Amino acid sequence: MSDNKYTDEFFKNYEQRYMRTAPAPKPVAPKAQKRKKKIIRNRIFVAVMSLTIVSAITLGIILITPPKDKNVVDGVDNTVSTVKKPKLHTLPVFNDQTVELGTKIESEHAIFINVTDNIVVASKNSDARVYPASLTKVLTLLVAVENIKNLDDTFEMTYEITDPPYNAGASMAGFLAGEVITVKDLLYGAILPSGAEATAAIAIYVAGSESKFAELMNEKARKLGITNANFTNTSGLHNNNHYCTVMDMAVVLRAAMKNEICREILSTYQYTTTFTEQHPEGILLTSTLFGRMRGDEPEGAEIKGGKTGFTSEAGNCIASFGVSDSGKEYIFVTTKAKGLWKAVYDHINTYTAYAK
Repeated sequence: MSDNKYTDEFFKNYEQRYMRTAPAPKPVAPKAQKRKKKIIRNRIFVAVMSLTIVSAITLGIILITPPKDKNVVDGVDNTVSTVKKPKLHTLPVFNDQTVELGTKIESEHAIFINVTDNIVVASKNSDARVYPASLTKVLTLLVAVENIKNLDDTFEMTYEITDPPYNAGASMAGFLAGEVITVKDLLYGAILPSGAEATAAIAIYVAGSESKFAELMNEKARKLGITNANFTNTSGLHNNNHYCTVMDMAVVLRAAMKNEICREILSTYQYTTTFTEQHPEGILLTSTLFGRMRGDEPEGAEIKGGKTGFTSEAGNCIASFGVSDSGKEYIFVTTKAKGLWKAVYDHINTYTAYAK
């Protein structure tokens, strides 16, 4: 007998007692295999469809939900569109109560507007092309004020600016070459005494030249809804290509009325410019409109401000604005009167008759 107990017989008995192997799997019937595969396919199909539906719903929510940014408030997208929409301008409306002024006034062209109700109260040849003369300076004022940042800034007058309008016989404010003038004084100088050298200086200060400033004037006119006018200079000196209608000028004056600075200047009777070396006591500027009327002459209304104009081709012109005793605002524009006083009384009498 061998002394080694770990014989082949020992290991055989050990395996039988302690190392039992797992039973072999039972064979699966063919029908059961098919049923199992079908179940698996169905589960895969359901899973794929569920994932597709969830993805579609998520995509739909993303498409209809506004972006969560500072431009969205309570679901409303306030993003500023990059597409420029045309601005709408409501011109004063004619109606069956609009009066034909005819021989009631001396001026050949006129339009009287109830600004408060946006109604044309009375008119005369209002759609005809006219030369606006110095009424042009109302548009010059409006464009200047909208493009000037500092009214206390200064500008030095030159002979190149003062001589041409003086030689052309234009009205002047009285500024001299070499004089350093505030921009504010130039604006008053352009409107009250109708200074052509002041408007030329304004054009150079704002745009570099009068022709460039005229481009700004025409651009502003288009923005106001004026489509058949053309402006070639800042003063209204005659040019065959410098024209508008009395309706166009009324629209310009309406826009100026809404501007606080323009309205203040157009409403001023007298103004003294800043002291300079050339004018130690300043220049006393007087309104050409209020130099001929106080403004309170109409019965039931008061003329608050405006501008006069004259050239041989344009005749005597006035653009005025006023208020009736009832508080309604009016604008009256007239051109081609044969005499300044005839134009003045056209305004006094028309406000009396139609400003209610």
